[in-house]
Amino acid sequence: MSGAVTFPSGGPADALTYLVATQTFVVDLDFETADGWTDTVENSALDDGQWDRGVPANGGRGDPFADFDGSGQCWVTDNVAGNSDVDGGPTILTSPVYDLSGTPDAQLSYARWFTNDDQDVDRLDVEVSTNGGASWTTIESVGDTAGWVKRTWNLADFGPVTSQMRFRFLATDTPNASVTEAGVDAI
Repeated sequence: MSGAVTFPSGGPADALTYLVATQTFVVDLDFETADGWTDTVENSALDDGQWDRGVPANGGRGDPFADFDGSGQCWVTDNVAGNSDVDGGPTILTSPVYDLSGTPDAQLSYARWFTNDDQDVDRLDVEVSTNGGASWTTIESVGDTAGWVKRTWNLADFGPVTSQMRFRFLATDTPNASVTEAGVDAI
Protein backbone atom coordinates (compact mmCIF):
# COMPACT_ATOMS: atom_id res chain seq x y z
CA MET A 1 0.00 0.00 0.00
CA SER A 2 1.35 3.39 -0.82
CA GLY A 3 0.16 6.95 -0.43
CA ALA A 4 -1.34 8.85 2.48
CA VAL A 5 -3.39 7.02 5.09
CA THR A 6 -5.79 8.93 7.35
CA PHE A 7 -6.79 7.58 10.74
CA PRO A 8 -9.51 7.82 11.66
CA SER A 9 -10.94 7.73 8.18
CA GLY A 10 -12.80 11.00 8.75
CA GLY A 11 -9.57 12.77 9.74
CA PRO A 12 -9.80 15.81 12.03
CA ALA A 13 -13.59 15.96 11.60
CA ASP A 14 -13.87 12.51 13.20
CA ALA A 15 -11.16 12.74 15.87
CA LEU A 16 -10.72 10.01 18.46
CA THR A 17 -11.34 11.05 22.06
CA TYR A 18 -10.57 9.30 25.33
CA LEU A 19 -11.89 10.00 28.79
CA VAL A 20 -9.15 9.94 31.41
CA ALA A 21 -10.25 9.87 35.03
CA THR A 22 -9.15 8.76 38.45
CA GLN A 23 -11.39 6.39 40.35
CA THR A 24 -11.65 7.09 44.07
CA PHE A 25 -13.28 4.64 46.45
CA VAL A 26 -15.34 6.32 49.16
CA VAL A 27 -16.31 2.91 50.51
CA ASP A 28 -14.71 -0.41 49.56
CA LEU A 29 -16.31 -3.29 51.47
CA ASP A 30 -15.46 -6.98 51.34
CA PHE A 31 -17.41 -7.57 54.61
CA GLU A 32 -14.53 -9.18 56.45
CA THR A 33 -15.58 -6.60 59.05
CA ALA A 34 -19.10 -5.28 59.52
CA ASP A 35 -18.17 -1.62 58.82
CA GLY A 36 -21.36 -0.24 60.36
CA TRP A 37 -23.73 -2.75 58.79
CA THR A 38 -24.04 -5.00 61.89
CA ASP A 39 -27.02 -3.28 63.51
CA THR A 40 -28.87 -2.67 60.27
CA VAL A 41 -30.84 -5.89 59.75
CA GLU A 42 -34.59 -5.41 60.03
CA ASN A 43 -37.15 -8.18 59.65
CA SER A 44 -40.78 -7.71 58.74
CA ALA A 45 -43.14 -10.72 58.97
CA LEU A 46 -40.10 -13.00 58.67
CA ASP A 47 -40.38 -16.58 59.92
CA ASP A 48 -36.79 -17.55 59.08
CA GLY A 49 -33.84 -16.47 56.95
CA GLN A 50 -32.57 -13.13 58.18
CA TRP A 51 -29.39 -11.58 56.76
CA ASP A 52 -26.19 -12.86 58.43
CA ARG A 53 -22.60 -11.83 57.78
CA GLY A 54 -20.17 -14.73 57.48
CA VAL A 55 -18.50 -17.35 55.33
CA PRO A 56 -21.29 -19.00 53.30
CA ALA A 57 -22.28 -22.30 54.93
CA ASN A 58 -23.12 -23.87 51.56
CA GLY A 59 -26.37 -25.46 52.58
CA GLY A 60 -26.88 -26.76 49.05
CA ARG A 61 -30.33 -25.22 48.68
CA GLY A 62 -29.52 -22.39 46.28
CA ASP A 63 -27.23 -20.43 48.59
CA PRO A 64 -23.73 -19.39 47.48
CA PHE A 65 -20.82 -21.82 47.80
CA ALA A 66 -18.44 -18.92 48.54
CA ASP A 67 -18.42 -15.15 48.73
CA PHE A 68 -18.05 -13.14 45.52
CA ASP A 69 -14.66 -11.47 45.96
CA GLY A 70 -12.72 -14.33 47.53
CA SER A 71 -12.11 -12.53 50.84
CA GLY A 72 -14.18 -15.09 52.76
CA GLN A 73 -17.25 -13.34 54.16
CA CYS A 74 -20.33 -11.71 52.69
CA TRP A 75 -23.93 -11.10 53.74
CA VAL A 76 -26.20 -14.11 53.12
CA THR A 77 -29.69 -15.04 54.23
CA ASP A 78 -30.04 -17.74 56.91
CA ASN A 79 -26.40 -18.76 56.78
CA VAL A 80 -26.69 -22.30 58.13
CA ALA A 81 -26.12 -25.70 56.52
CA GLY A 82 -29.30 -27.52 55.59
CA ASN A 83 -32.64 -25.74 55.66
CA SER A 84 -31.31 -22.28 54.99
CA ASP A 85 -33.68 -20.01 53.16
CA VAL A 86 -35.90 -16.99 53.57
CA ASP A 87 -39.44 -17.72 54.79
CA GLY A 88 -41.76 -14.71 54.71
CA GLY A 89 -40.21 -11.32 54.98
CA PRO A 90 -38.72 -9.22 53.84
CA THR A 91 -35.42 -9.36 55.67
CA ILE A 92 -33.77 -5.99 55.09
CA LEU A 93 -30.03 -5.26 55.11
CA THR A 94 -29.44 -1.48 55.30
CA SER A 95 -26.21 0.43 55.02
CA PRO A 96 -25.11 3.17 57.38
CA VAL A 97 -25.39 6.75 56.06
CA TYR A 98 -22.65 7.76 53.61
CA ASP A 99 -21.72 11.34 52.75
CA LEU A 100 -21.28 11.31 48.97
CA SER A 101 -22.09 15.00 48.49
CA GLY A 102 -18.56 15.71 47.26
CA THR A 103 -18.82 13.05 44.54
CA PRO A 104 -21.67 13.98 42.17
CA ASP A 105 -20.60 11.22 39.75
CA ALA A 106 -20.71 8.55 42.49
CA GLN A 107 -21.50 4.99 41.53
CA LEU A 108 -22.81 2.10 43.57
CA SER A 109 -21.27 -1.24 42.74
CA TYR A 110 -22.11 -4.56 44.41
CA ALA A 111 -22.33 -8.28 43.77
CA ARG A 112 -25.67 -9.94 44.44
CA TRP A 113 -26.91 -13.51 44.60
CA PHE A 114 -30.58 -14.44 44.45
CA THR A 115 -32.16 -17.82 43.88
CA ASN A 116 -35.83 -18.72 43.92
CA ASP A 117 -36.39 -22.34 42.94
CA ASP A 118 -40.05 -21.82 41.96
CA GLN A 119 -39.26 -18.64 40.00
CA ASP A 120 -42.44 -17.12 41.37
CA VAL A 121 -43.02 -13.58 42.71
CA ASP A 122 -40.20 -13.65 45.30
CA ARG A 123 -37.68 -10.87 44.74
CA LEU A 124 -34.44 -9.30 45.83
CA ASP A 125 -34.96 -5.55 45.79
CA VAL A 126 -32.10 -3.06 45.90
CA GLU A 127 -32.98 0.48 46.96
CA VAL A 128 -31.27 3.84 47.48
CA SER A 129 -32.19 6.71 49.79
CA THR A 130 -30.90 10.26 49.37
CA ASN A 131 -32.35 11.43 52.71
CA GLY A 132 -30.95 9.04 55.30
CA GLY A 133 -33.72 6.47 54.87
CA ALA A 134 -36.83 8.67 55.07
CA SER A 135 -37.79 7.52 51.56
CA TRP A 136 -36.47 4.93 49.12
CA THR A 137 -36.13 4.50 45.35
CA THR A 138 -35.80 1.06 43.73
CA ILE A 139 -32.56 0.53 41.84
CA GLU A 140 -33.43 -2.98 40.73
CA SER A 141 -35.82 -5.81 41.53
CA VAL A 142 -34.66 -9.26 40.49
CA GLY A 143 -36.04 -12.75 40.51
CA ASP A 144 -34.06 -15.95 40.19
CA THR A 145 -30.52 -15.52 38.83
CA ALA A 146 -27.69 -17.96 38.27
CA GLY A 147 -24.83 -17.28 40.69
CA TRP A 148 -23.17 -14.01 41.63
CA VAL A 149 -24.01 -11.00 39.47
CA LYS A 150 -21.93 -7.79 39.63
CA ARG A 151 -23.89 -4.56 39.11
CA THR A 152 -22.81 -0.91 38.88
CA TRP A 153 -25.18 2.06 38.89
CA ASN A 154 -24.74 5.83 38.51
CA LEU A 155 -26.38 7.17 41.66
CA ALA A 156 -27.38 10.48 40.03
CA ASP A 157 -29.81 8.45 37.86
CA PHE A 158 -31.90 7.85 41.02
CA GLY A 159 -31.87 11.35 42.56
CA PRO A 160 -29.41 13.89 43.92
CA VAL A 161 -26.17 12.59 45.41
CA THR A 162 -26.23 13.88 48.98
CA SER A 163 -24.58 13.66 52.39
CA GLN A 164 -27.36 11.27 53.50
CA MET A 165 -27.02 8.32 51.11
CA ARG A 166 -28.13 4.85 52.23
CA PHE A 167 -28.61 1.56 50.42
CA ARG A 168 -30.62 -1.50 51.30
CA PHE A 169 -31.23 -5.04 50.10
CA LEU A 170 -34.61 -6.71 50.72
CA ALA A 171 -35.12 -10.47 50.30
CA THR A 172 -38.65 -11.87 50.37
CA ASP A 173 -40.32 -15.29 50.16
CA THR A 174 -44.01 -14.41 50.22
CA PRO A 175 -45.94 -16.59 49.91
CA ASN A 176 -43.59 -19.02 51.63
CA ALA A 177 -43.72 -21.58 48.86
CA SER A 178 -40.17 -21.74 47.50
CA VAL A 179 -36.53 -22.02 48.50
CA THR A 180 -35.30 -18.43 48.40
CA GLU A 181 -31.67 -17.44 49.07
CA ALA A 182 -29.86 -14.11 48.81
CA GLY A 183 -26.31 -12.77 49.14
CA VAL A 184 -24.54 -9.40 48.91
CA ASP A 185 -20.79 -8.74 48.66
CA ALA A 186 -18.14 -6.38 47.27
CA ILE A 187 -19.80 -2.99 47.78
